[in-house]
Amino acid sequence: MTTEFTLHVKRDGAYDEEGFFALPDTLDTASAVAFARKMARYHADSRVTQSSTAAASKVVDLYEILGHADPGDIDVEEAWAATRLGPPLQDDEGELQWGREWMRFPIGIDPRNGQPVALDLKETHEFEGMGHHVVVVGTTGSGKSVFLTALITSACLTHSPDSLKVAVFDFKGSALAHLVAGFPHCVAAMSNLRNDRLWIVRMEDVLYGEMERRKSWLDRAGVSDIAEYEYLRIHKKEKLRPMPHLLLIVDEFTQMFAEHDGAKAVMDEVGRQGRSQGLRLVMGSQRLGHQMQGGIMSNIPVRVALRTVGDTDSHEVLGSDEANHLPKKPAGAGLLKVGANKNLTRFQTAFVLKSYVPPQRAAAAAARQEAGYLEPQEFQAVGMPALQMARDGEGEQTKIPEPRAIIGADGRTVKQVQATVDCLNRLNLPPLQAMWLPPLQPVPC
Repeated sequence: MTTEFTLHVKRDGAYDEEGFFALPDTLDTASAVAFARKMARYHADSRVTQSSTAAASKVVDLYEILGHADPGDIDVEEAWAATRLGPPLQDDEGELQWGREWMRFPIGIDPRNGQPVALDLKETHEFEGMGHHVVVVGTTGSGKSVFLTALITSACLTHSPDSLKVAVFDFKGSALAHLVAGFPHCVAAMSNLRNDRLWIVRMEDVLYGEMERRKSWLDRAGVSDIAEYEYLRIHKKEKLRPMPHLLLIVDEFTQMFAEHDGAKAVMDEVGRQGRSQGLRLVMGSQRLGHQMQGGIMSNIPVRVALRTVGDTDSHEVLGSDEANHLPKKPAGAGLLKVGANKNLTRFQTAFVLKSYVPPQRAAAAAARQEAGYLEPQEFQAVGMPALQMARDGEGEQTKIPEPRAIIGADGRTVKQVQATVDCLNRLNLPPLQAMWLPPLQPVPC
């Protein structure tokens, strides 16, 4: 029992002054919020607390989340199997028969419990869908490029090029486009667009052309959206060309909108056409900017805030100032908000830029073979193949070499994402139709 300033306890079911317990301390709102933030990482179960602290301090491995032991040796048949059936489509009874993993991209873990966190860019009525489009805001050094690289890598490791293609447009110069350009899913990877207005105009034309092409394919097939189109192609075996969904990444959109009015108009159109045509828009910037008021923002239900500076951006993206208090290290600490839900999901972005070190199993197998190791064989009473014989002489213990990073042709250490790109390119998949022709080379004088 409590009064306004006194705590009491019940004795034998009766309220009694002799049950006086304590006088509570008063706490103002600001102090309570600060205290709650500091206590948020602690749990009643000490085991959870320990695992949460460990999860927050270590580098998160995307390949571990996705179940791949070797970034340079991906079993794509297994990796892409869950999305081979195409986008979800309701049957006559309104049930979804497949597609739970469709457009679901793991991007990190929740450091509070170690559970994977994913962006699920399906419609909100499809399984755990969040919506089609994403805005990502984070100040310099917050890990925005780390986040976008992990997102693209996750998309390419969970969907085949027939299911999903990727286009990256970076208004500033960064390594993002260069890192992901080699994926067989990638149909455009342009950076430093701010230095050439012609490229911005071409980007606008290309995106309008892509939407017009998709609309014409849907019209010829006699369907209204891409889910029905892919159902006819995959399940009914109709002779239709694949229409992969398009994951469109636009980095530093705020400056692009400020300097090129046409860019905002085409992104508005992508936002409106996304559902029916299979377009997924991910827009990143250091600041949100006034250009995002209304219009595009009303069509973007998924909000990601990495570390921000000042109250404005965090409030506009999340509805609170929580992003201002995210840790600086490791890069990629973020908060996820979906639609009108006020609950924020804390996550630590997975890192795919670590040096690629092949697993020891390959080196161990080579060492065993070199030493003449023979696998034990089961003795059978019936006929069996001739037993292998060991080499003559005393066997010597072969030392397994220490794991070490791989050096690329350019003399630099190969990153995990680069090893994955090389692995997927060894499959020699049919190339996707590029979104535009390569630039003309300078004419020699």
